[in-house]
Amino acid sequence: MIHFRYAQLICLTYLGFAYGIVMPVIIPIVSISLYNMYVSQRFAFAFIYKKPAFEKGFNNDLNDMVMMILEQAPIVMIIFTYWQLGNRQMFYNEVALKDYQS
Repeated sequence: MIHFRYAQLICLTYLGFAYGIVMPVIIPIVSISLYNMYVSQRFAFAFIYKKPAFEKGFNNDLNDMVMMILEQAPIVMIIFTYWQLGNRQMFYNEVALKDYQS
């Protein structure tokens, strides 16, 4: 099922892009996971799958949509990085207290 593989790819890519700046350990983890997905799929295509995927009526629409989604990952990275690195609570330990009166 190719759509499950694409969902994994999108999830890992966005996870690495969104949180890679503040949690650098995630970048090697995502890289290893993506490499593992690539190698396992190459072996599966070579030794397990009997029919090519294109005989089942697949076309490039799903691939084009995934590429369009993945092209937006750097924009998400910029937004998340600005939010995470601009957080004064994280770097300066400044807590903005809110006083509630009833």
